[in-house]
Amino acid sequence: MSNWHRVIWIDGRLRTEAYPNCQAIAEEFGISLRQAARDVEYLRDSLGAPVEYCRKNKGYHYTEATFALPAMLLTASQARNLSYLSYRYEKTGDPESLGMAELFQKLAVGELRKGEVTEETGGFLDKHIPVHTIQAMETEKFELLARAIRLQIKVRLDVREQGELRRLEHFAPMQLFPYDSENCLLGFDEAAGMIRLMFLRSVANVSLRGERYAISPLVAAGEVVPVAVEEPYSAILYMAVPEYLPLLRHRYEQLEGRRYRVFFRDAESLGSVLLGCACEYRIERPGWLRNMMQNRLRHMQASFEGNVLP
Repeated sequence: MSNWHRVIWIDGRLRTEAYPNCQAIAEEFGISLRQAARDVEYLRDSLGAPVEYCRKNKGYHYTEATFALPAMLLTASQARNLSYLSYRYEKTGDPESLGMAELFQKLAVGELRKGEVTEETGGFLDKHIPVHTIQAMETEKFELLARAIRLQIKVRLDVREQGELRRLEHFAPMQLFPYDSENCLLGFDEAAGMIRLMFLRSVANVSLRGERYAISPLVAAGEVVPVAVEEPYSAILYMAVPEYLPLLRHRYEQLEGRRYRVFFRDAESLGSVLLGCACEYRIERPGWLRNMMQNRLRHMQASFEGNVLP
């Protein structure tokens, strides 16, 4: 059973200055003294409550009366997804996306308070910003690699190359960065003795090896500047407001009038930014991309109406 009901009870006793202790908590809920102590530790260490033990009154109390329990609790998966979205929007760079990044990070760490997003502070919500989608496997891989980079731990990778999986047994990840709506990974492949750059979507599996690695200060402080690569797909779009094209963050060229050729590697990424486009547009070619977007919109509409489509 969740300990949240006990945390609420402890919080109420602390607010009334009843000075609850582990013995009182254990007797109230029929739990062990060790479990009661863990509940207090959770309140203090995980929720950031200013809890201290008062020897005079033989119980706990709040040192700051302004503390409030978070109005929303997140699962580990939800917090991970919010942190991932914060990273993606922060790397986008424009003021509106930076505002979204700050909002998602506050949600992820539980720092957002009721009423904090106001018309003034949340004005970026009314502006055009890219729409980043979340895939469970993508965020799990991202989290493992980000941890390995932070701790400088080698990983084992299964990478898709030309339709086949290749095992990189000793890989030292150095940087994660976005490029043209894609997540990229830079690291050192020990077996090949070379630095490799790959799209994160090409990584099928990640596991931590536990072995530490060291990189030179020059490499650690370096900044990756990706070069343009040939995109395998292109779409013909009609854009009613051409000024929105740079916000799609894909390479494009004008054809005639308000028709443009947009180059892309991943249809999901292009579809996500098109969903966030505030102006009228029309996908003329290819037909499969237009059908994919129409199908996605049908599912979104059905979801809003409480229906489930096959």
